[in-house]
Amino acid sequence: MTAAAIRGIRLALVEYRTGGAIAAGLGAIDTRGHWIDLAVTVNERAAMENLVGVAPALIDAYGAVSRPVTLAMAEGFKARTDANLILSATVVAAPAAAGEEEGLLFLAARSCTRSESRGHHLGALDSEDFQARVALAAFMLLESMLEDFPIASEQGAVVELLPTR
Repeated sequence: MTAAAIRGIRLALVEYRTGGAIAAGLGAIDTRGHWIDLAVTVNERAAMENLVGVAPALIDAYGAVSRPVTLAMAEGFKARTDANLILSATVVAAPAAAGEEEGLLFLAARSCTRSESRGHHLGALDSEDFQARVALAAFMLLESMLEDFPIASEQGAVVELLPTR
């Protein structure tokens, strides 16, 4: 049984233009998928609106890769799943369009009690380094959310599965 299962975590991921980096990173840690209840990678605005539930006006106002949209993705996906922890990510991957910052990453996590978001400027990286950095940033955010999922005293101690630097 993994630390996620012991804590009662049912994680849902929604990733925009990450190439599934976070789901792949979590899968590498736990090949049986105990961390992930549901994972969706979207690459088009229509999917972000229809599948994830982000309002078109929000995307128009802030752009698809922005803190407000990433938070809205977590909220929208929360309404569409029974998961008790949602992680969303938006990123400007290479090559960036004119006026976009290559490597700009926003992450948001939503538990039953709170939301948290983080922005990262990863810069121009090759594909493998880029995916590893996206996954590491996501793991760090997930680790900060673990306090929302205490281990029951009868469960005993658990070694967390999240990687360290």
